[in-house]
Amino acid sequence: MRSKELALEFECTERYIRKLTKKALESGKNYITIKGEKVVFKEITGVNVGRGGKVYEYILPKSTQAKKRRVSVSKVVPAMLPKIDLENPSVEDKMEIVGVYNKTKSSIRALAEAYSIESNGRFSAVSLEKRFKRWIEKFKREGKEGLKDKRGSKKQSSIDWDLFLGSLVQKGNLKSYYARYCYAYCKQNDLPYDVFEPKSNVSYSNFVKFYNKHKDDFIVKAVLKGPDALDRLQPIFRNHFEYANQLWEIDATTLDLMVKVPVVDGKANFFEKRESESYILKRFALIGVVDRFSGARVYVLRRSDTSYSDVRLIEKAFGLLGVPEAIKGDNGKNYVSSHFQGVLDRLGVYYIASTPYSGWEKGGVERGFRSIQHFHVFENLPGFIGHNPAERIDIENQNTKKSQKSSNVQTNIKGKLMWWWEAEEVIDGIINRLFEEQMKFHSKIAQMMQIPNLHILLGKQEARKLQREGITYGGRLYVNPEIYNHFGAGEVVEVYEEIDDVSVVYAKVGENEFVRMVDETVANISVEEAKEAKKAYKKEHIEAVKKAIASGWRTFEEMKWVNVDGSKEFSKIASSKVVKKVVKPESKESSNVSDLDRLIEMAGGYG
Repeated sequence: MRSKELALEFECTERYIRKLTKKALESGKNYITIKGEKVVFKEITGVNVGRGGKVYEYILPKSTQAKKRRVSVSKVVPAMLPKIDLENPSVEDKMEIVGVYNKTKSSIRALAEAYSIESNGRFSAVSLEKRFKRWIEKFKREGKEGLKDKRGSKKQSSIDWDLFLGSLVQKGNLKSYYARYCYAYCKQNDLPYDVFEPKSNVSYSNFVKFYNKHKDDFIVKAVLKGPDALDRLQPIFRNHFEYANQLWEIDATTLDLMVKVPVVDGKANFFEKRESESYILKRFALIGVVDRFSGARVYVLRRSDTSYSDVRLIEKAFGLLGVPEAIKGDNGKNYVSSHFQGVLDRLGVYYIASTPYSGWEKGGVERGFRSIQHFHVFENLPGFIGHNPAERIDIENQNTKKSQKSSNVQTNIKGKLMWWWEAEEVIDGIINRLFEEQMKFHSKIAQMMQIPNLHILLGKQEARKLQREGITYGGRLYVNPEIYNHFGAGEVVEVYEEIDDVSVVYAKVGENEFVRMVDETVANISVEEAKEAKKAYKKEHIEAVKKAIASGWRTFEEMKWVNVDGSKEFSKIASSKVVKKVVKPESKESSNVSDLDRLIEMAGGYG
């Protein structure tokens, strides 16, 4: 069979099969191991055989060919299933279910969820799965006779389904639901309605039994919980994953831990892992990804959640887990940015944006944050400040006198606090402790799914025209004579920034081939450090100059000229003390000096 049929057989992607084959060829092997089974392949060449004139044919072992495989949930099409009466199923209806199960080799869960969709959620998949399983087991033991209803000919409830749903629209209790049902029934059939003794075609006890039977149905839940519940209840197959790295979830949260950040030359250093005598305390952002199939996860600790923090997490996760087919996250500006989206496009990873205000759609990564921060080891770390404001107040108040409390301190927590990189190491240790087996499972996959030049592809990518002097990127000139062996002056080149060194960029000259170009006048610092330095310089110099200019203009606008007997007098209106200065009438020799120049001189001059 070809790669497409093999992918269907093992319920994985063709891309995964091709990567395994490539890895086997590089190792000199003629077989691949997939899901613990050895599959031999051979090369077939000839005319009209694949785009390159050759393909690979895979041969399954006999033990694998003999196995009966159940199709996944997504392979069952509700519209193609036979119609049956789920409310009052007959023996023939039950036989239809048994027949579909035996013919299609579908799982009972798949059939139940398909029929749940077909009934528009009136019957939940869980209840249908129990019923179908009971019918199939009875048919195996007793045949068709076992499918007969032997409970007697009890009369089925004649409750009106539409009136029942209508009685649930307004929130209330069972008695109020029943009263509304009786009122609607009387109106529909032109019958008198007694508000003190409501009656209809069903008794209150039967109404309660019917409610308890259907309260977990999809449509009943939607009516009871309102329109917003539809977003929660809609994806019946949401948590079904078939293989590793099928889908990752990504998110960030603020760590419930105060960590130390070294202060170097009077500035906090968030990038170098170097201890210092002085430091500040800060709560870092914990950013992580979770593989929904296995539960394996990877986290990094960063000052804040930015696109650069996310790509560094991606680099770490790819090395430990492998390459995912898709990543699901929210609509945060760092996730939908051109930088992060461009990196995923280059790596062949599809991004799925969750619905706004729908945290349950990323339940795996959300639960992961709780698992880590509520682990007893984490809660005993120095600097732990609690999971909520109440806990933080209790911890702050512990063994602290009122006279020692101050509003200008970062925390009153005592003890030897950790540096931020030490906290990251502790979190990695917790991950390895909690998810050891999952991480081992992914380590083999990660070795086979390595991406060449992954680090280069993590930077921003832009098209730049090659000049005679080199390539200009970010206002800096990068040079390397080797680039002219591939491009001529005036040609457009794809340029990738080096996220760890702003003095370096990479020019793409071929498939997975790059030329390193350097600007020796720039410091060897990361992109994040460069942005931080630029921000600090702007605040210290540019903003200060702008502030001085603005102050000067305010002073100029506050000046007021007053003519008094041929002399000139000015005062500063805004000042609490009115400062006055009398200027004698100017001589004819100095009459050519402008009033504006004189005013500037009085205000302190141009300097």
